[in-house]
Parts: sequence; C-alpha cells; structure tokens
Amino acid sequence: MDAADNYHHCAACGSDFRSEYGLTQHFVQSPRHFYCQKCDIHFPGEPDLEEHYYYDHYWCEICRRIFNTELGLREHTRQKHELPIAVDFHCPFCDESFTSERNLQEHQSSSTHQPRLFKCYGIGCGTMFVSEAGLALHWESGTCNSGVTREALDSAAIHEDSQNIVTIRTHQLSNRQMSHSSPELDES
Repeated sequence: MDAADNYHHCAACGSDFRSEYGLTQHFVQSPRHFYCQKCDIHFPGEPDLEEHYYYDHYWCEICRRIFNTELGLREHTRQKHELPIAVDFHCPFCDESFTSERNLQEHQSSSTHQPRLFKCYGIGCGTMFVSEAGLALHWESGTCNSGVTREALDSAAIHEDSQNIVTIRTHQLSNRQMSHSSPELDES
C-alpha cells in the first residue's frame, strides 16, 4: 500500500487527513466549507446550505440542528424552545398537516403532488424531475450517472453563449480551466 493511500486530501484548503472521517469532520467544522454531512454535498455558500437544510431536511433554524423526522423536530421545538406548535395548514390532496404555510406550499409543489416532467438526458441516467431547477441541481451536484458536473455545465454555457447573453467573458474566473466540450447527452 502506498503511503499516499493513507491520507485524504481537501483540495479547497490543501490539508491532508489520516482518515476519511477526519476529512469529513474538517468539512463539517471548518467555517470555509458549507457541507451537508447527511447528503455528502458541498454548497457554494452558507445561504445555499441553509436553504438545502430547510427544504430537504427537518431543520431547527434556532439550534441549527437536523432531525430525522418531522415529529422529531416538532418534539424538539416543543421541549427546547417552548414554542406552541400549531398544525393549522392541511393539504387538501392528502390531508397531511404542516406547521407553516410555506411548508404546505413546498409539499404541494413537490413530486408528492406534481408530475415529474423534466427528464435528464445524461447517458445512463433518465431520472425525472418536477422542475427544470431540480434537473439543473441534479447536474450541478454531480449526482447524474452520466458524470455531468457543474464545471461541465459552466464550460458548455460559455462555449455555446457566443452572444454573451448568459455569460460575460470578462467576468469569468481566470484561474478556472474550462474545456470547451458540451456535456454528453443521450438523445434517445
């Protein structure tokens, strides 16, 4: 076994760690990283991470803690924050109850009640999404089976945007190496 196999590297900071656990703890504890340990996803900034927590997890905004279930969050809120939890918002389609209008709206616009109309045409993927934004996040997060990444999308946008409608060439990061190949898509 090579000595390099014993270290786990943080490319953003240039730090090495003896274990994957050490690297993960670095991501979680470092104020320079915006990382969801539960999903193993990095975000560009704290507002993006907090939005992810709010929409994809049961998150206490006061304690900045994630819970496994809505009931766990509600019980935590009742016990720790002594806030009354009113369940005043009911979904007319499935009769599920929510503690806020915003949560009800998110539920109603989710795949629970909305059709998945947007297909990922990445080679070997075919995953369906409720919105174009969901599809874009799928690509940008690097979870597409085709290997499409945020960098590949950025590169394709720069390459295809000859009139600078979406991108302004003078505002591109000079340090970033961009290839000019479009992501591979399955046209079938």
